[in-house]
This record gives sequence, C-alpha cells and structure tokens, in this order.
Amino acid sequence: MRSTITGCLLALLFFGLTSSCEKRKKARHRLPPPVSVGRVVIKSVPVRIRAIGKVEALTTVSVKSRVMGQLTTVHFKEGRNVTRGDVLFTIDPRPYEATMKQIAANLLRDKALIKQAQATLRKDVILAKNARAEAQRNGALYRKRLIAKDQYEKILANAAALEAVVQVDRAAVTQAEATVIADKAALENARLQLSFCTIRAPITGRTGSLLAHQGDMIKDHDTILVTINQIAPAYVTFSLLAKYLQPLRSRTAAHEEIKVEARAPRQDLPSEHGVISLIDNVIDGQTGTISLKGRFPNRSKRLWPGEYVEVLLTLRELPRALVVPSQAIQSGQNGQYLFVVKSDTTVELRPVVAGVVEGDVTVVLRGVKVGETVVTDGQMRLVPGAKVTIKPRIAAHNETK
Repeated sequence: MRSTITGCLLALLFFGLTSSCEKRKKARHRLPPPVSVGRVVIKSVPVRIRAIGKVEALTTVSVKSRVMGQLTTVHFKEGRNVTRGDVLFTIDPRPYEATMKQIAANLLRDKALIKQAQATLRKDVILAKNARAEAQRNGALYRKRLIAKDQYEKILANAAALEAVVQVDRAAVTQAEATVIADKAALENARLQLSFCTIRAPITGRTGSLLAHQGDMIKDHDTILVTINQIAPAYVTFSLLAKYLQPLRSRTAAHEEIKVEARAPRQDLPSEHGVISLIDNVIDGQTGTISLKGRFPNRSKRLWPGEYVEVLLTLRELPRALVVPSQAIQSGQNGQYLFVVKSDTTVELRPVVAGVVEGDVTVVLRGVKVGETVVTDGQMRLVPGAKVTIKPRIAAHNETK
C-alpha cells in the first residue's frame, strides 16, 4: 500500500515538472507584440477655430406686383433657377393698354388746342397792334381839337380791351402747353404701368414656392408672388469667443484675407472655401461672443440657405511644426504620452505636450524629435522597454516629402 502511494506521488511530481518546463519553453519562444507605427515629421499646420454657422442667401427678394390686376400667366417652374431679367409673371394688360390709348388721344387733342390758342393769340396781337396805332393817330387829332373827347376815349378803351384779350390769349396758350406737358407725363406713367404688367426677375437666383397662381387677383405692392434667393455667392454667419477678436483685427488691419471653410453635414461632399467679409462692431455682452460673416462663391450650390454648417476659420499658420499621427497620443494619470520605438525595437514611454489637432495629425510642442518612430496602434500591450514587432504596413501618410 505504501509503495502504491509513493508511486502516485512520483508520477504527479514528474508531470508537474514537465508542465512547468513546457510553459517556460513557450514563454522563451513567445513573439514580441505587433504594433503599427508612424514618424515624427515637420509640417506646416494651420491653426483653426471651429464653430457652427448658418447659411444665408446673399440677397433675398420677395417679388410683388406693382400694379393691380388678374394674374394671367406664370412663366417659370417653382424651385428653378432664374436669371435677372427673366419674365416671371404677366398681369392682364388690357385695362392699362386702354388707359394709355385714352391718354394718347387726350395728348393729340390738347396739342391741337395749343395750335388753336396760338392762332387766336396771333390774330389778337395784330388787332391790338392796330388799335394802339389808331389810338396814337387819334391822340394827335384830339390834341388839335379835331375829334371829340368821347370818340377818342372809345378808341383808347378799344385798344386797352384788345391788350387785355392778348393777355388772356397768352394765358390760354400757356395753359394749353401745360396741359400737353401733363398729358405727356400721364402717357409716360401709363406706359410704365403697362410695363409693370410684365414682372421680371430682379436678381439671379433660385425661386421658392409659388405663392400666387394663374387667375388670382393681385393687389399692387401687397401680394408676394414668389421669393428668390441668390445663393451663389452665399454668406455663412457664425460667432466666436471675444478672445479671438484681437488677432482677427490685427490681420484685417494688415489687409490680410482671413480664410474660412464651411463643411456641410453631408460629410461625403468637399468643403466650401471663402473669406471673412464682416466682423461685427459689437461684442454680445451676454454670451461674450462676436458675430462674423464669411462670403463663399458657392458655385456648386452645396451651401443652402437656412442650413447649419461646421465652420473652420484659419487663425494663423504654424510653418514648421512637429507632428505625429493623432492616434499615437495617449492619456494617463501623469498627462499625455506616447511610445517611441528605438533602434533596437524596444519602446520608450515618452511624456509629451500636445498642441493643435489638424485632421489626423497632432502638433507636439515638446517630447519628440523629427524622424523618430512612434507607435500608433497596439499601445495597450506595451510596457517601457518591451520589444515590439513592427507591422509591415507603416503609417507614413503624414510624412512630408
């Protein structure tokens, strides 16, 4: 019995020693953890401020009729682009054509009255001239006592009456001429009113919903027929903290263009590029922000009025910044760090001071040197001094050539 127990103990001891040896053997042959790496490179990096902005049309026009009447024709389809000068609507022109014809007839009549008044004036001027001459002759006869006093007074009264008639005739001619001038003005106004029956696009842009339809009675200067938005160019309005005002003012004072990007929610589309066209003249005391406006060519019409977009404003450029792939930066209890792969393929934990993040790279202000290799993936399995295996595909997308 004792020999049996002894045999079992020896067997267990043998298997335990064998298992321990196998584990140590496997540990000796275990490969270093694989990691992806990138390089520290020098790159020009823009310092950008991000904000949320709202797209605004460059110009918005509510089209109204300038005359009253029935809408007879709509010449466009709602939601389509129109060019300045395109015919949009036609108001029934017949009442205005009739008015213009009537005024034109009045003008012809009053021109004829001018001629008649001028002829009467010429006749009465001759009569008055003859009466004055007769009065002068009879005056000499009267002074010589050759004619009676009452006869001479009648001649003088006749001459004076004819002079008064001439004055009346002159006033009649002046009045007739004024009437013709008024008729011409009325005719011009009638032509203008008739032209208003054809409503044209005041700007180039995109039409909105049609607010009046064929057959509707339209009031002048009252009914909005359609709204047109000019969206190329377009504005984007956004706000920034007041602390950014001074650097922006410095750039505008130096007549520098301040570049700005607008990125629509549809991330598959490229950004629109523009410049700052307005820095507001007052800081909002409640929010501590200042309003800015960017102007964008928007030739592709990706920016749509009323849409909210991400705005990226380039504050300045860092011309020779040290950058690493952003995924290389890790955060710990003592701050930010990364793993640097040394020439012997061991890693060193390096504390760093990170700066601006731009796209998929981060500026490192302190802690690395240009050309060093940093771990971008696989950091969770690393400890300082550990050996690593670098994956064949090296993330060198951020290297400057």
